[in-house]
Amino acid sequence: MPENTNQQYSPYQVMTCLRTLEGHSDSVTCVAISPDGKTIVSGSRDNTLKIWDLPTGQLIHNLAGHSSWVFGLAIRADGKIVISCSEDNSLKVWDLQTGQLRMTLEGSSGAVLSVAIKPDSKTAVSGSSDKTIKLWDLQPGRFLRAIEGHLDWVNSLAISPDGKTVASGSNDKTIKVWDLQTGQVLRTLEGHSNAVNSVAFSPNGSTLVSGSSDKTAKVWDLQTGKISSTLEGHSNWVTSVAISPDGKTVISASRDNTLSVWDLQTGRLQRIIEAHSHWVNSVAISPDGNTVVTSSRDKTVKVWGLGSN
Repeated sequence: MPENTNQQYSPYQVMTCLRTLEGHSDSVTCVAISPDGKTIVSGSRDNTLKIWDLPTGQLIHNLAGHSSWVFGLAIRADGKIVISCSEDNSLKVWDLQTGQLRMTLEGSSGAVLSVAIKPDSKTAVSGSSDKTIKLWDLQPGRFLRAIEGHLDWVNSLAISPDGKTVASGSNDKTIKVWDLQTGQVLRTLEGHSNAVNSVAFSPNGSTLVSGSSDKTAKVWDLQTGKISSTLEGHSNWVTSVAISPDGKTVISASRDNTLSVWDLQTGRLQRIIEAHSHWVNSVAISPDGNTVVTSSRDKTVKVWGLGSN
């Protein structure tokens, strides 16, 4: 019998699939949950975003406007807008309630791979295959400045809970933590042996988790810049990582078609979930922690509840 006397129980160990959302005609690359926990937004290689009602799984809006794959999306803290980024080198700002396109942000010389919005809702940050990070003022919808330092594509972004720093994961195998006010790099985190596909801050901002094509996720102490633990077990790329609102659990998604549930403090693997019939591209946890949403190359979005056995 496995030893688990010191292992903390996580409600995510008993996740069950509540429903499968079908409608995309290609790989679903990204997914996000609105701050009120009522809405799911998904983005796909079919060039569209879809807005779904989380409780019922009903499709509310289909957002068409990009001319190529949608790589990432972010929902503003007030829940009123969603920003999508695409291989067509643009970001688009949509009204989450009506599905109307509000504006298009252009100026990237490469595919826009990732986007995040500051907690104050005024500024968006994007990462691109042109190796830069760009800041955008959302009020008039204008480009502010570029931050340079990565040697390859910027695949993923996460903004700290206090809104002062942004972490970026790159194909150059590094993570950089930047001061958003000055654009200066505060730390470069090195340890992955392949591209960094996803980064996530813990709720208190002291820890960062990264997922990589080296098949691992890593937990970083941002005070020291050191690796606290390496989460090993996936047999293919780790595509996405999410941290639970209570800061105790990490969920990683992988091209091995699974989700893994980890104890953030100890780095212990708590459960492996056979999640989809193809690569799992993205994972998101609702603000109340009670729902997990995943998206896959199998063209579906799945909604998971924590339920009991």
